[in-house]
Amino acid sequence: MREKARQKRMFWWLMMFVCGICLIAAGVVILDEGDEAFWRWSWAAICVGVLMGPVGLVMALRNGPNADTDRVRRIGGYRDIAQRQKVQSILIMPITTLFLSFRHKALGLGLLVLVLGMVSAFGLAMWRPFVGIAAMPLVLAVASASAAIRYWMLNRQADPNG
Repeated sequence: MREKARQKRMFWWLMMFVCGICLIAAGVVILDEGDEAFWRWSWAAICVGVLMGPVGLVMALRNGPNADTDRVRRIGGYRDIAQRQKVQSILIMPITTLFLSFRHKALGLGLLVLVLGMVSAFGLAMWRPFVGIAAMPLVLAVASASAAIRYWMLNRQADPNG
């Protein structure tokens, strides 16, 4: 069962590699034809192909035959992995739960600011389209800054020395 799933993953990663090569070839052919209307599409196809090709090839090689057993042999046995994960979870659990709690509260505020800001930006875009579109990156920056400030405040409150 696991081997079939690995073979399917390898097949789809190889298909991604082949699609990347085909996109590069199609982009070069379109560029070579000299039609000015499609030069953006051809460069987009080349760029996507350049990204897809190597990623597909690396991931296909990583999911090659016996990849799971080789990986386990390099790391250690399943028992070693389980013991290592158990020790790490015991040591890191209190820190992780505190971090997740802070992140949850900070992202809640950031999401609220983002939703309210985007609704305002869309409303502004109905009235003045260019101003509304220009306001959207500002809304993203303000939302991320509010989440970062909220996280910093929560971290400072929890610090025993602060």
